[in-house]
Amino acid sequence: ALEAYRKVPVDSPLHTNAQMEEAVCLQRLDRKDEALARLKEVVAREPKNFDAIVTLGNLYRNNEDYANAATTYDQAIAVLGTPAANNWRVFYYSGISHERLKQWDVAEKQFRKALELSPNESSVLNYLGYSMIEKKINLQEALEMVKKAVQLKPNDGYIIDSLGWAYFQLGDYEQAMANCERAVELL
Repeated sequence: ALEAYRKVPVDSPLHTNAQMEEAVCLQRLDRKDEALARLKEVVAREPKNFDAIVTLGNLYRNNEDYANAATTYDQAIAVLGTPAANNWRVFYYSGISHERLKQWDVAEKQFRKALELSPNESSVLNYLGYSMIEKKINLQEALEMVKKAVQLKPNDGYIIDSLGWAYFQLGDYEQAMANCERAVELL
């Protein structure tokens, strides 16, 4: 794949996409420094290329470099202008990065923006709901988010586990046990 991507001519309209895919391949081959260098090159050449910036953020996040990931996703959001429904992921990824940096106020804002853009994203509902449960804030709202995520993905063990944890935090140990056991079965 790397050879094929490198053969795409510089004057081709697909050249930038080929370089982005090359970076993703390099990342999968655990050649992380090369992957980052390739994407940084693309972003330096095309600083308003939303997809390239998000892909760079994804590499940072996959490398658990949440500080650079958060900065990069925030850069992508700035380039975006007015977000559309299909832009929910960049806000979700930004939220994850900020949450990992213990910047909850920013993270929550980003998760809520992702849900505003696309209210039925089970991954966002689960992540935000679970985070709120962990922080013991707005437990009833968090429970409703996780319940909705379960309705959207009833066979996802991670989401069912979050529901069990929510019930545990609320003191409903019977529901907690039933959901945690179901989560174990699914996982």
